[in-house]
Amino acid sequence: MTARSLLAILSIVGLFLQSCQPEAVKNPEFTKRFLKIYGGADGQSASECIQLKDGGYAVIGTITATDQQQAYLVATEADGNIRWTRTIGSGLFTKGMSMELEPNGDILIACQQTGSNGVTSSLLLTYSPEGSLKSSVDVRRSGSGNLDYAVQRVRRAADGGLCFAGTTNDTVGTGFTGALDTTQFLIFKTNAAGLVTHTFARGFTGVDIGMTATQATDGSVFMIGSSRLKPIAGQFQDDMVFIKAALQGDGTIGSNNAPTKSDNQVNPTNPKVELSDARDMVVVSPNEVVIAGNTGDNEIYISRINPLATSNNNLGFIQLPIPGECEVNSIMPTPDGGYILAATGRGNGQGNAGENMLLIKTNRQGVLSWFRAFGGDRDDKGKMAIATSDGGYLLTGTLGFEGIPMICLIKTDQNGFIE
Repeated sequence: MTARSLLAILSIVGLFLQSCQPEAVKNPEFTKRFLKIYGGADGQSASECIQLKDGGYAVIGTITATDQQQAYLVATEADGNIRWTRTIGSGLFTKGMSMELEPNGDILIACQQTGSNGVTSSLLLTYSPEGSLKSSVDVRRSGSGNLDYAVQRVRRAADGGLCFAGTTNDTVGTGFTGALDTTQFLIFKTNAAGLVTHTFARGFTGVDIGMTATQATDGSVFMIGSSRLKPIAGQFQDDMVFIKAALQGDGTIGSNNAPTKSDNQVNPTNPKVELSDARDMVVVSPNEVVIAGNTGDNEIYISRINPLATSNNNLGFIQLPIPGECEVNSIMPTPDGGYILAATGRGNGQGNAGENMLLIKTNRQGVLSWFRAFGGDRDDKGKMAIATSDGGYLLTGTLGFEGIPMICLIKTDQNGFIE
């Protein structure tokens, strides 16, 4: 059977569902609830999802074959049936990383593309709602053709532009004098017209990975990520990093101070808990940022901080009481003022050792309301969850089907149920 013959949406048999609140009432009014998988004979993985203006959905991910990777964009109807698909990067190693919905309804996607010379670029493409390619831009500093610019995530900025977070080995103009085997935090800021207006690269002596960058209404730019120091006695040390910066008139993004490993700022209540990374964040206001990340003990934390405070900036720190091991990948706001998270779990109460796609709901303070676990195969990973216009939720990630990882899209009601 060919890869394209498998492109039709497949149904999952034997889906397992576990909840920390089994008594929650299911809502019969949600008629468009589904679990769909997309892909072919090669392995597929999802990165992010959005809801389109007409009520449909779109997912960006990656097809991985033996000798290449291609970004894979799927647009669906409101019931999850495929509307169209696009494969990006023929002959190159291209990974679909992130996406945003443009104000006019277009779909913007961010990809990492590595050429035959080994250099990784950040490729930004825009598609119409009908699937026509409208623009393609390789975003990098002028004159940096042999250096890596690897985007991780794109988020809408307060001024209508976009913020891109990632990594680079470009140190020109950064004042960094570290070793050649280091990578730096990377931020690109565009204006509402899509033109790059500001760039930022800073880091430590080690491997620095920028995960999410965004902008508050006061113009401040925030970035979170992780920093891996060189091994000490054979052991790596990962720390989460939070950076607050300001846009400069010369087209740079100047850090208010040198980036610091801010475990104590994010979690002053229990410094014994190691915060190994920060994965995603929501800017509630200029004086409140909500960060979701992972501890060194494979637990999810949610921290609310005031980036404007010079001391005692923590507004609340919570470790989510979900059984088993968890790895959060995204956090997004919900209409009730709370948050919806996507994560990968292992041993979350399903009686198997496989990985699960986790959909997690919290209240405004980050206190756990409920969680749902889907799957149980070793390839199952929850990557992104969003609130949908009908009051439900959409979860995307990777779900194993007959031994093949495939892109999965799950639409639930307001309690996280699909049936």
